[in-house]
Amino acid sequence: FARRHWGNGYAQEAARACLDYGFNERQFGKMAALIDPGNKASIRVAEKIGMHHSETTRKWNKPIAVYERKSYN
Repeated sequence: FARRHWGNGYAQEAARACLDYGFNERQFGKMAALIDPGNKASIRVAEKIGMHHSETTRKWNKPIAVYERKSYN
């Protein structure tokens, strides 16, 4: 999104729609987000939609925070 649109809840709305699709339409039991540990805004979005930090791993030769959420059901 363009910076002028940041802070309006669009990322949270889009992330929640992704969870809804994955859990309700695709029947996934768990979903994960791979987030740069320094990206505080993305971490806040993940936490607001009920995801929790499960581990920090290395991917693409850098640290990556893994946030997960189990199915609604």
